[in-house]
Amino acid sequence: MKTILLAVCGLLLVTYTNAQSLDRSVVSTSGGEMSSSSTTLEYTIGETIVGDMSASGTMLTNGFNQAQKEPGVGIENIIARLGLSIYPNPATDRLTIESEENLNVSVLDCLGKEVLPVRNVNANTQEVLQVDQLPAGVYFLRIQNENDQTMVKWIKA
Repeated sequence: MKTILLAVCGLLLVTYTNAQSLDRSVVSTSGGEMSSSSTTLEYTIGETIVGDMSASGTMLTNGFNQAQKEPGVGIENIIARLGLSIYPNPATDRLTIESEENLNVSVLDCLGKEVLPVRNVNANTQEVLQVDQLPAGVYFLRIQNENDQTMVKWIKA
């Protein structure tokens, strides 16, 4: 029985160590090579190369199956665009919100239930939320303006 078990383990070891080796190869319709005194450029036509370069707000992409990129979308971009500042995090009794735009802010628990009603935050002012009555835990601020809505996680200590 030991001999059979050792033989099976040895066979599996040999099989799995050889299963991960792949030869490097390129499937293309055409290609070539260009050389100068200091540089060699090898190229293929039909190979799926994906990449992008951007400068001064202009993006150049190459290759196939490019993902569509939409600048200015995402939580970080919305927060930066609003000039939003929320502190301290974690908070114990007060949570301060500052923004460069007019906002509506409400506090939700981790189940999405509104635990503090909507407050208006005027542009370029500080709005202080009293959170001392909330139990310790994870909460979310639902932040809305005319165009965007985002959620920011904060912790009540």
